Amino acid sequence: MNTLKISAITFGLLSTIVLVLLIGIVAYLFSPHGSTQDELALAIEILVPFPSILQPKPETRLAFGAVVAGLPLIALASALAAKRIGLVNKASLIDLGLFATGVAGAIFTLRSDPVLPSAGLSKAEFTLSALGGVVLALVSQRYPTAASKKVRIGTTFTLCLSGVFLTFALRVFDYNYVTAETAHLGAYLYSINQTVLGGTCLNDVVTQYGCYGEFYRPIFGLIDLSIYNLTLVNAALQSSALVAVLVFSSFLIARPVTLVAFSVWAIMCLYRIDPSVYDVYFQYTPLRFLFPALSLLMAMWWCRAPCLMKATLIGVFSAAAIFNNLDSGAVVAVALGTLIFLSSIGLDRNSAMKMGWFALAYSLAVFGSLFAIQALLSYRSGVPVDLAAMSLYAKIFAGSGFMMLPTPKPPSAWTLAAFTAAASAAVYSLRVVQGRASARDHLLAYSTVLGIGLFSYYLGRSHPFVLPLCIWPLMIAAFAMLDALSLYQGPWGATLRAGSLIMVGFLVLAASIVIVRVAPPIVTMAATRWQQIGKMSPMSPVAEDIAFIRSNVSASESFEVLAVHQATIYSEMHKRSNLPGPGVAEILLRRDADNLIKALVEEGPSNLFIDRELLERQPLLMNTSSWLEQSMPTLHHTYALKSWSKGNRLMHLVRKPFAGEDLFETHPTCATVPHSSASPICYRYNIDLGSFVGPNGRKSPFPFDIAPTSPNGAFSLGLVVVPDGKQVAYSTIASSHCCSFQGFVVHALPGDRSEYVLTVGNGAQWLTSEPFHLKDQQPNAISIKYQNEVLALNLDGSEVARIHAKMEPSAVGLTVGDWFARSRTFSGRIDEAWYLNQ
Repeated sequence: MNTLKISAITFGLLSTIVLVLLIGIVAYLFSPHGSTQDELALAIEILVPFPSILQPKPETRLAFGAVVAGLPLIALASALAAKRIGLVNKASLIDLGLFATGVAGAIFTLRSDPVLPSAGLSKAEFTLSALGGVVLALVSQRYPTAASKKVRIGTTFTLCLSGVFLTFALRVFDYNYVTAETAHLGAYLYSINQTVLGGTCLNDVVTQYGCYGEFYRPIFGLIDLSIYNLTLVNAALQSSALVAVLVFSSFLIARPVTLVAFSVWAIMCLYRIDPSVYDVYFQYTPLRFLFPALSLLMAMWWCRAPCLMKATLIGVFSAAAIFNNLDSGAVVAVALGTLIFLSSIGLDRNSAMKMGWFALAYSLAVFGSLFAIQALLSYRSGVPVDLAAMSLYAKIFAGSGFMMLPTPKPPSAWTLAAFTAAASAAVYSLRVVQGRASARDHLLAYSTVLGIGLFSYYLGRSHPFVLPLCIWPLMIAAFAMLDALSLYQGPWGATLRAGSLIMVGFLVLAASIVIVRVAPPIVTMAATRWQQIGKMSPMSPVAEDIAFIRSNVSASESFEVLAVHQATIYSEMHKRSNLPGPGVAEILLRRDADNLIKALVEEGPSNLFIDRELLERQPLLMNTSSWLEQSMPTLHHTYALKSWSKGNRLMHLVRKPFAGEDLFETHPTCATVPHSSASPICYRYNIDLGSFVGPNGRKSPFPFDIAPTSPNGAFSLGLVVVPDGKQVAYSTIASSHCCSFQGFVVHALPGDRSEYVLTVGNGAQWLTSEPFHLKDQQPNAISIKYQNEVLALNLDGSEVARIHAKMEPSAVGLTVGDWFARSRTFSGRIDEAWYLNQ
């Protein structure tokens, strides 16, 4: 009890000293040691394929930091001002104002954001959803109170069970499913494979996303590592995280219909329910989702009965989150620390001081656990390990702007997330000023703080796919506030209840329409994945590559693989690479590429297998310069090309001296077409040959690159297309577009497969035309022209699409019949294609 009698001045001084020490520890852990490099020097070291891939965003980071620091102060100041002028006792007016502002902002954003209209509801579907919301509001007025505990538990259990089923249905597959569309898998899997087979993170395993491989080590010590087993384990982890989110949400959301609306939208966002998206993207789910989701349960556990033991254990949990993935782990650590601080608000002096000791115990547990982890890794590897190395890739991406994307100017979808954070902070501040902040309010504030932290992912790389993956905590806050309004019984209660229930009903109906629209291809995709498991598919490139390697390498011979699916091949063959540094998919720095080539030349394996596609398309597949292709003359001094796999995809090189014929000089490659030409480049379909014939008179495969580099300036493109009515989502007629809002594309929409749009990237966002229709089984003459920052499309002589925009030059070439990743092939015939770069 004596510790609680320390004076406020002494305690404040002690807290300040501890805070300074902790900041110093953080600075030591995550600052570069040795010679410091500025952002320009770091950029020079990166294997940059094209200049526009570097987009530093210091002003965005500064603005985000200022807003995050200022938000609680502004919210609290506003609440105090409301109390002073007497509005604090008229919370219904404030709630009504926030609700009306939110609805108006949502409508304005839906109308103004260039991305949402093309991917959202039609006018008829929007109207139907709105009418459904009105009906729900009228029905729910008969039930002004929350559902019984039994009903809420039953609803939560059903949602959890459905979520687990959906997770295993959509996210389990084996190596047969690994294609170009799952290219992100390699960067995630390589470090797991290296760690599970004996490596140590931060020593001989260099990883981009954290030391998560160490958590998989005990699991795959019991079962073999393979794509199938990995996806099963990840499905279990993802299910656990999703259940944690739903259980936490059920505590904040009382109405079952609101909980259902939240759950459906959260799952659609987290699982990227889109038939055109085949990449499960483990880097986000479960990697960046698991610990933030589990932290919700930690927050609930803390709020029930704070104590010293809980503070310590939660600190250990936060350290594990940081070790797993620095990005999400740091957010979890800060959010949980903030929750412990918020728990002291409104308490008496002694209780508040006790919370201060809890906060101190939490901080010491976090950093003590990190030092213990560092010591354990150092002991295992036999050399000192530096935890600061976990921040290497963060410095590459954030410092130089590598693969960063600019944040769209408001109004945009992200502004809705920002408004939710501001509204939640305002509501919490009101509760604090009123002196009635409850455990529910603390948890609402926790989800907001967590959401603001995870929102930083999107500010770094403002891609439309990233936003839904990082705003789920703010979605909890938004639906919890809607639910509270739907049960409000004070002044203006009827208006607030009706308005919030209309919004909930609209969201339920809109989600149902989206699900009905995407369900058939999603079900087909899931069924295909499960049917392929365990079968040796003749169409599987990974299976063919593994069979080719095994047929050419004996058990006593050494080999290495440099391929797009390097990590998948290694994991299926239970092989750990002996090459230094990261895997091919994670090599971003020139020194790592040089070290790999040096190791191959000086002490490399007797057999080396190189992916031809990686050689020829490295800038497109890996977003790095063609360092491997540039290193082939060096490798040729040491290795001879012995043979090719089926389809000339995998090269088998053997270490010299080699008695057989060296096939290096017969490397098959397509003749390049000059980019600038006085006359159009023409391709025509030859029925007798059953193939396209290019300008050199040679047969050309379909789809094909009509220009090796993207149009940069005025150009014209003409096509005669005959759709067969069997298009997949986003079937592409012509494309130069890439992931950084570059180039243009003409493709089919996911819904009506005879409906197409023209889309162009201006470097900051995608701009999409109104839809137009093509006639199935009939020739459609398409002419596309870009001049004076206007991109126009004529169909059979009439203009059907026009976009005013300065097109950002793309990193990829101009492809006819697909896009650069070759996964959205046009179904039907393209009888003629011509291109003129003006």
